[in-house]
Amino acid sequence: MIDGTTVILGSGNWTENSFNQNLEAGMLVRSTQAAADLLADFKNLPRQPVPPEEKTGALVPLTFLTEPGLLGDLATRGAERSFDLYLFLLRESLLQGKTSFALSYDRTAEALGIVDAGSVTYRGLITKVLQSLQDKNGLIHVTPHYGADATVEMVPLAGEAVPVPEGYFSWGWNRSLSFKGKMAYVIDLYYSETSFSRPRWSMAQEELTRRTHVKPWLLSNGFAELRRENLLEVDTDDLPVGGKETRRPNAYTPKALYDPQALAARWAALEKTYGADRLARGKACANLVFADSDADAVERFIVLEEKYGREKMDRVFQLIGDKSSENPRRTVGYFIRTVESLK
Repeated sequence: MIDGTTVILGSGNWTENSFNQNLEAGMLVRSTQAAADLLADFKNLPRQPVPPEEKTGALVPLTFLTEPGLLGDLATRGAERSFDLYLFLLRESLLQGKTSFALSYDRTAEALGIVDAGSVTYRGLITKVLQSLQDKNGLIHVTPHYGADATVEMVPLAGEAVPVPEGYFSWGWNRSLSFKGKMAYVIDLYYSETSFSRPRWSMAQEELTRRTHVKPWLLSNGFAELRRENLLEVDTDDLPVGGKETRRPNAYTPKALYDPQALAARWAALEKTYGADRLARGKACANLVFADSDADAVERFIVLEEKYGREKMDRVFQLIGDKSSENPRRTVGYFIRTVESLK
């Protein structure tokens, strides 16, 4: 409702896909009475408290994402453990409220998932990575102590910082995501925070590569992984047709982190309700449209099969599977609409 006189009613979300790809319904009404009635309805809606914002686990300096020799260097060298350790050090610095602190090898090994290597081995591994962060990247100063915790001093980096939620660490995303997925996650957080249309943001891949010094294929694969993990919504422009030479850059909207154990519990509940075979077929459909970890989408596919039959689902599965992975119609909504409209 705008200025007490204009009412826009419709089924579509205000996204690129909704406006240009989906089948939606919308209506524009210019009526002060309709606006007043609608406002009264809004006021009668039950209010629910806004959940508290998730606690910040680490503050990643923007400079780390953009300066040559930092993130781009780690990406080029495949130095995943250096990336993981640096974010963990930022978390420890925030937790302890100081830039110089004693680093527990045991806590660090647990955070990096290398406890099973044994204390002698993981102390050596951690010390080696600490030295690399100091000597190759200039991100820390480290003083090892024989048989005791090391002393770490964070080198301050100028500029803004990206808040990374505590759930990234406590729910184990720092270990379950691949290196490219973790880099894409932090990059996505930053540009979402600073976008004029936050949380949605968009940037040409060439420009993003220029800014982060991370190769395009790493970025695209990282964003694809986040999409499959249900951590990122991606709106893709239509393929070039009729003289259109280029596509608009993808638009990204981050989704909240979730506890993977809760997702595992949801899979178990769906299997109990529908059976393992139907759950597997629902997951296969979700995989086809990059919704692997979206339990709601999987259940929608299961219910869709119950309503329209497996034969029709298989036909649509083949139809969409023949499309390029870059095709913007490989979405949950398009799959469902195709099943519903197929004769």
